[in-house]
Amino acid sequence: LINNEQSIGLCIHRINHQIDQGTLLSSTEIPRDMNDNQIDIDKKFETVIEAGLFNEALSNYTNGVSHELTAGKYHESLISKFKEIRPAEHNSTFVFNLFKSQSTFGGVSVAGTLFTQCHFYNEAMDSHYADGKVFSCLDGKKVILSSVGI
Repeated sequence: LINNEQSIGLCIHRINHQIDQGTLLSSTEIPRDMNDNQIDIDKKFETVIEAGLFNEALSNYTNGVSHELTAGKYHESLISKFKEIRPAEHNSTFVFNLFKSQSTFGGVSVAGTLFTQCHFYNEAMDSHYADGKVFSCLDGKKVILSSVGI
């Protein structure tokens, strides 16, 4: 989510001792909507798996159809990397995606306050932002952060 991917890959593979390597049995990509959070993506994964990805992997394993994965891609954990951020040091898209990726993991702290929700600020919607706090980002755009849905 944090890298603003337009789609997210899902694969089923027989693992070996390396990260994201082994024998690929089945894979697909799912589209990512800008407003997806981790729960939304998990639901999309469940739908794809139930629609046949697991059965395809099982069939490929049984029939010896596979492809060796040799160059895994590992994304560093964000658990301790972004505990406290300053929106003014990041562009608004990064801040938005960071909050989408971390909302189900307790949120992100800004100026000593823990926030779980992020939206792009629209001055015309000011009356709807009673519970939020507005921050300017590096790219000149503003985001509104809150601990409850806006």
